[in-house]
Amino acid sequence: MIRKNLSLFPFSFIFIILLATFSFSQQRDSIEKIVISKTEKTLEVRVLLSFFSYYRQFELSGPNRVVIDCFDTRSIKAPRFLRVNALGVRGIRTGMYKPSIARVVFDMIDQIPPM
Repeated sequence: MIRKNLSLFPFSFIFIILLATFSFSQQRDSIEKIVISKTEKTLEVRVLLSFFSYYRQFELSGPNRVVIDCFDTRSIKAPRFLRVNALGVRGIRTGMYKPSIARVVFDMIDQIPPM
């Protein structure tokens, strides 16, 4: 009986590692959430990813927006729209620009502040 328990232990351990690896690989490529911290004079926005991603940041006008494209991203778990209304940012939108590019858009109230 003891011998059986010892032989099952390595199998169980390997199974748990494989299950964890499979779960991790399934959740690898997504924007998990967006965290907004506001004070009177500051606005901090953190885009939390489940993996390391290359990104590109640029500005668009008419209306004014700041855009961040995250490459090799397949899904977005963050809300599609977050209302901010602070320090020139009206809201934040998320969506899939292309099948492997997720986009985070900061809709500005007026002008885009210098970076």
